[in-house]
Amino acid sequence: MVLRPYLAGQLRPLTVLLFVVVALAAPLAYYVMASQTVHEQAVGVARNIAQSMATEIRGRPVLWRYESAKLQRHLDAYLDRANTVQTVMSDGAGWRIEAGSTNTTATARHPLTWAIAPVEANAEHFADVWVGATLQPVVNQAQLLFGAFAVLAAALAGAFYWLPLRSMGHAQLQIQGLFQQLQQSQHALHELNENLEQQVTERADQLQTASVALQTKERTLRELSTRTVAAQTAERRALARELHDSAGQALTAIRIHLQRLSDQAPPGSLAEQVGRRTIGLADAAMDEIRRVVDRLSPAILDDLGLVPAIRRSCEDFSERTGIEIDYRVEGIDPLPGNTENRTENRTESCIEGRTGSRMESSIETACYRVVQEALTNVARHAQASSVEVALAVRDTSLRIIVADDGLGFDPRATCGRTRHGLHGMRERVMLLGGTVDVQTTLGRGTRIEVNLPTRPSVGHV
Repeated sequence: MVLRPYLAGQLRPLTVLLFVVVALAAPLAYYVMASQTVHEQAVGVARNIAQSMATEIRGRPVLWRYESAKLQRHLDAYLDRANTVQTVMSDGAGWRIEAGSTNTTATARHPLTWAIAPVEANAEHFADVWVGATLQPVVNQAQLLFGAFAVLAAALAGAFYWLPLRSMGHAQLQIQGLFQQLQQSQHALHELNENLEQQVTERADQLQTASVALQTKERTLRELSTRTVAAQTAERRALARELHDSAGQALTAIRIHLQRLSDQAPPGSLAEQVGRRTIGLADAAMDEIRRVVDRLSPAILDDLGLVPAIRRSCEDFSERTGIEIDYRVEGIDPLPGNTENRTENRTESCIEGRTGSRMESSIETACYRVVQEALTNVARHAQASSVEVALAVRDTSLRIIVADDGLGFDPRATCGRTRHGLHGMRERVMLLGGTVDVQTTLGRGTRIEVNLPTRPSVGHV
């Protein structure tokens, strides 16, 4: 810290100037004024001497005309009364007359201030009186004043120089203390920063470990979910096969037997009527079994695959409801051959060509059910005139879009009600690692986009 030396360097010239001004101002002023006063006194003395001599000359003009020595004697007589001045006279012819004085030698060694007065009588110039008044008392008094004011100037200059330095010294000590505190705070802040960085690193490691554990748990949960879905699909398929093979065949045999009994019974008899009604019940039971089997495991998926099954479902929906469906499959090159079988071959080429083999049965079933549920919602609520169903298969993903031009709905107004269809759709897709995006606006229809991996995100069962 260089504040005190810097301030001292700035104060030294000011201190010297203050000392000079205070020490010399009053003595110089006194010397000038006192010298003026002594000079005025000398002028008065010279005029008095000249007037006295002029009076004697007018009384005895003959005696003063030729002998200038008389002037000297008269001047000596006058100077006996004033011995503190030195007087010189020149006569009318211009000759200088030195007047004697008892203190002439002493006054000659001291500084003098001279005053001149002419001696004139009867309109004639006889002589000039020169009076020199000593300034030694003035000088002595000025020296005394200089000594006193020099002491005062030294005190003022010392105070002017010392007090700011003293204050600056205290301020410098405080600044140094603050600077040390700042350094200590910076050091503590640096240590805190290092500790914080260490804590952040540790927390990041902990978060990373927790993230890895969470990802592991998520993969395990997804694997369990996938296995659960696969197990449910396998169980439904087995149950559907069991119903189709056992109950379906049994009902078919019962219907055949009933048909034979009804044919052998007399026409119009009770046996024939009961047989016909029982055949109708058997047909209804077989239709119900087919619907249950279709819900449990659509046979069309196993027979034709996903794309033809969705196409067949769209055609059935259009025939049943009269709503036009625009079914599109993107990114598939047409195959040569029979026009009737070209679309079916093309879709099978898409599924098998891009994925290398058919997708997992759980994924195909989920896609099929999503399209079925979306079309069911359109038939129940949308009041649409046309529906667009698009299927796009990429290397590792499958995208399905179902869009209608119906009434739409307000998600905020319906968030309190349970929409089982959309809720079940989301659950089914999320279990397989996919996403469902529903975009709808009142009066502008609804668009459902589903993205699924062509293979499960974990090892398939």
